[in-house]
This record gives sequence, C-alpha cells and structure tokens, in this order.
Amino acid sequence: MLASTIDARDRFLKKSGRLIPQSVDIFFVPVELPDIYSQEINFWQEKIKGLDFSPTKELAVNNVYLGKIREDQFLSDPQNAGKIDLTIARTVNMQLNCQFLVKKKGMFFGLGGWFYAKLFNNIGINTSPLSPPTHWQQCFFPIKKPFQVLPGEKIIVDFYSKSLGDDVIWNWNINIIKNDSSNTSFQQSTSALVNKTSLKHFWEMSQRSPKPKRVHEFLIEQV
Repeated sequence: MLASTIDARDRFLKKSGRLIPQSVDIFFVPVELPDIYSQEINFWQEKIKGLDFSPTKELAVNNVYLGKIREDQFLSDPQNAGKIDLTIARTVNMQLNCQFLVKKKGMFFGLGGWFYAKLFNNIGINTSPLSPPTHWQQCFFPIKKPFQVLPGEKIIVDFYSKSLGDDVIWNWNINIIKNDSSNTSFQQSTSALVNKTSLKHFWEMSQRSPKPKRVHEFLIEQV
C-alpha cells in the first residue's frame, strides 16, 4: 500500500491536512514454520498427476507468503527493522538491517514479518502475532533450505526492496553465524517472478503509448 499512499498524499493532501497513516514500523523475527514451508514450497518436490514440477520450487522459495505466525514459533525476539515516514517518503525503495540472537534450539525456516501503522497520535494498527488478529495476518520470507540453529547463534538480515514498473522486488539476504564461528548465507529475491510480469506489462503498455520507450531504456532507469 506504500505506493498508493505516496500517490494520494502528493495529489490530494492539502498543506493543512493530516496523513493517515503517518508512519509504518516494520518488524522481523526468525521463525520455525514447517507447515507453511511444506504446503507452499516442499509441495513442488512431489510429482502431481505423474508430472515433475520440481523446477517450480526455485520460484516458490523466492516468494513471499501470508499466514498466521504464533509466538511459540519465534526463534528469537522480534526486532524493529526500520520506520517509514509516510509524510516524506518518495519511493517504495527501502533498505532494512537487523540482527537476532537465537533464544532456543529449532529449525530456521525463514523470517516472519509484520507492521505497525501509526494512524493518529497514539492510535495505530498492529499486525503482530502478539496483538489482536487483523485481516493482514503476517508475512513469511522463506530460506532455500531449513537450517538448525542453537541458542547463542546470530542471524543477520539485510532486507531491501526496489520498484520495477508497477511492481516491487523484495530481497532478503540472511547470514547465520554459528557458535563455532562458521557461517551460512542465503540470498533470496522475488526478482524472477516480478521481472517477467513487469516486463510483459511494460511491453503491452508501450505498444499503446504514443511515445514508446525501448525496453533497455526502461531497465536502465530501474538500476
């Protein structure tokens, strides 16, 4: 909803007006989510009606999912990864960084995420699993291979987004530092999914535009 909020603010908000919501805080936490991972990702490893869909798993694991996350599935304490001030934000591009200390032994399946939107004064909407449920639920950003973690180990997250046409590419890079100082990294991105749909949409629009732009010029603008 960030892009539409920015657009509405720029076109409709008077100088004396108030923007609702005013800001958004984004939270992440490492989670153990075997059910969602099995239903949405490992599902593609199995043959369906005799057909092999296993190549689809690469797209499935580089996607974002909605679902319900419980507190007992947290592997660490949630972290506030960053705030977006909607009164001055100019783009959906953002970069967030956070670090987690693992609190209990478990299988790390990915990141759980949610937001707190400040509406006005002390009134807000919190989509946290620790708050009363909303229709937004929570987001799940999977890693390519579930990984066992132990108390005291660190999980470092670099999360960033970039607009591409009418879509947004989400990227999450995760580095797990073990107690023996070894580390394992995962780099995930929705770019494979978004690029295809965005470029197709751009091509269709360019055919109807009085001043069509070449595809490579469009891509250069996104860098």
